[in-house]
Amino acid sequence: MDKRTTARLNAILHQIDSEENLQEYIRTTEPLPSFSLWFFSQTEVQPYTNADLIRISGIERTYFYQIQNGTRKPGRDKVLLLCLSVHFSITKTQRALEICSLSSLYPKNRRDAILIFAFENCLSVNDTQQLLDHFQEAVLA
Repeated sequence: MDKRTTARLNAILHQIDSEENLQEYIRTTEPLPSFSLWFFSQTEVQPYTNADLIRISGIERTYFYQIQNGTRKPGRDKVLLLCLSVHFSITKTQRALEICSLSSLYPKNRRDAILIFAFENCLSVNDTQQLLDHFQEAVLA
């Protein structure tokens, strides 16, 4: 894993002045891991069977297995459903979104604020869906 901070990487990128230097930067910077490999290797996921994750998350079985085997990249709501299912911290959830190149949860966004509350309070998928519905926001699909 690349130990350089985002700020440091940004500073390096701002100093790059040629394609050769950009190529060197890209060659020496580790790519993000695949979501599937990363997610299913996390300790929070280990106690759950695939059947548990499918049931808890509400993700359709075929779609779940496509995510698991890496043939389908999950959308933002699917990532959030999986993270809620295993009670990831908000930090780990933001990392999952980052790995998928999806937008992070943003506190100024009403729906995202509700989701942040759900993660901070370890709400279940079902309780989170009810909370979103209560505030008339789109449930996770």
